[in-house]
Amino acid sequence: MPSLWQAIKNVIRGKSSQLAEKISDPIRDGKLAIEDSKKQIAVFTGKIAKLTAQTKLQIRKRDELLAEVNKYQSIAVRAAEMGNRDDARQAIEMRLSAENRFNRLNIEIEQNTQVLKNLRQGLGAARAKVANAQSNIVSLEARREGARIRTELAKASMDFSAGSSPLAALDNLEKAVLTEEANAEAWEELAQISHPAKALEEKYSGGSLSVEVELEKLMGPPEEQKLLE
Repeated sequence: MPSLWQAIKNVIRGKSSQLAEKISDPIRDGKLAIEDSKKQIAVFTGKIAKLTAQTKLQIRKRDELLAEVNKYQSIAVRAAEMGNRDDARQAIEMRLSAENRFNRLNIEIEQNTQVLKNLRQGLGAARAKVANAQSNIVSLEARREGARIRTELAKASMDFSAGSSPLAALDNLEKAVLTEEANAEAWEELAQISHPAKALEEKYSGGSLSVEVELEKLMGPPEEQKLLE
């Protein structure tokens, strides 16, 4: 039983493999892959654009924080010059808070900038690959069509020499006509053998025989003509 079950499985696998070969089309699959890649690139481009916009906003916020740091530093200096210790302390605290936010934001911007650099490189490589694939698939499609035409011509050339081709039928027709002509000649010869009198009559009923008859009427047979002379 196990061997029978394995044999059935092998038959099913073989049929599936044959079906896959029949329905497979590398050119079609390649075109679909290119379309899928284009869609993926579009999504990828959208994400890059979103991250780029977010990074630009962060850069603006960083510039604002830097201005805030400078502002509170200036206030702290002026308050210290005026001897206002509490105001100077408060300004320093606000400056330090702005500096901390600036530093954290600056780290995020640097990270995003590096990520964007890598993403843009990947996007450029993907676009180049798709463009190359599009160019190749046009060439491959033309080559495949040429191969199909060559195959059809080669098959047609083989069919011309096959016994079932139209040209072979023309040869058969010529042979049949030659056979019928030979058959007709044979029957004609048989007809002449069956009617010897008629054959002799046809053989000696030409215009020269009539001339001799008329000549004998006028001058007699050749022997008689010699006696008269």
